Amino acid sequence: MLFSLQYNITETSAYRFLERYSKIAQADSVLVYLAQYLLELALLDSKMAQYPPSLQASAALYVAMRVTLTDSLTRLGQDTSAANVSCWTQTLQEHTSYTRSDLRSCAEDYFQLAKIIGDSELKVVVKKFSQPKYLEVAQFMSGILHKQSSQRKEQVRMSASTLSKGQTFSQTSMERARPSRPNESSLH
Repeated sequence: MLFSLQYNITETSAYRFLERYSKIAQADSVLVYLAQYLLELALLDSKMAQYPPSLQASAALYVAMRVTLTDSLTRLGQDTSAANVSCWTQTLQEHTSYTRSDLRSCAEDYFQLAKIIGDSELKVVVKKFSQPKYLEVAQFMSGILHKQSSQRKEQVRMSASTLSKGQTFSQTSMERARPSRPNESSLH
């Protein structure tokens, strides 16, 4: 069989799927390079091999679209909750056969991987995609992750502050509402 194929066998890579899906999405260079950056980061982590190449490409494109759309909406001062809904279109869903929920796990792994790589010694891919030739998408992604991290820390700080104020209020309210107990000597 191999002889009849002249040993011409290959496996379709995630990059080939990305090329196709990018055309369907009519993605600009920033989206393509950002998704390609994520695909190359995935080569550094064996955990990403659990996903088929088509899912890796779809999730990389989804993350790139979501990140750029969220960033654009943030810069315009608009609500970013629409970014989750509007970036993965029905057309992309039909052509890739993946829904947003199908992409969730792989997309989360891409975010986690980008954060880990940003903090590690493995900077070759980051360095490559920090070049002007690739529109410095690694720097863009790093900035987005830094903003998200800062926002989460602020949300946690605000929640903790609100919670501690709420507990103080609740404890004070409970003390006021608690009936006074008679002392033990009056019971005898």
